[in-house]
Amino acid sequence: MARMYVIKIGEISLKGGNRRIFEKRLTNNIHRQLGDIHVVINGRSGRFYLHYDGEDQAEIDKIEYTLAHVFGIVAFSKTVKVEKNIEDIKKACGDIADKLMAEGNYKTFKIKAMRADKSFPLSSYQLDCELGGVVLDKYPDLKVDLKKPDFSITCELRDKAYLYGP
Repeated sequence: MARMYVIKIGEISLKGGNRRIFEKRLTNNIHRQLGDIHVVINGRSGRFYLHYDGEDQAEIDKIEYTLAHVFGIVAFSKTVKVEKNIEDIKKACGDIADKLMAEGNYKTFKIKAMRADKSFPLSSYQLDCELGGVVLDKYPDLKVDLKKPDFSITCELRDKAYLYGP
């Protein structure tokens, strides 16, 4: 099963004309730390996406450990990539909510949609509402808390839709 991670980078995205040099250094550092684990790293608009096609749990653990410890990475999350249509996005959001609810006793949540692609027919707010509705339909006892939620699900619309939890 293919795995994908969204990697949020820190101040290197502010480096102006040298940004590409710093981004290349970051990806080289990740590859060097992972050794012979084969991953593909793509970068777009202040985000990197790491793709791993293996099944080896030791390699998955090493990838996650590396992402947590490489300088320049602010955060990372397991990510689901789907086509930019509302039905696929809703299904992925529901699946993420299912996994999160199975892991913990959560009472509150938040949806955060970001549209780098403004051609998508729904605004960020409308997408927040649609995806929040999916979660509330599945888990009616949950409450929306925009300030301090127990968990959040983010949906980034770029070339595809990328959804991830905390």
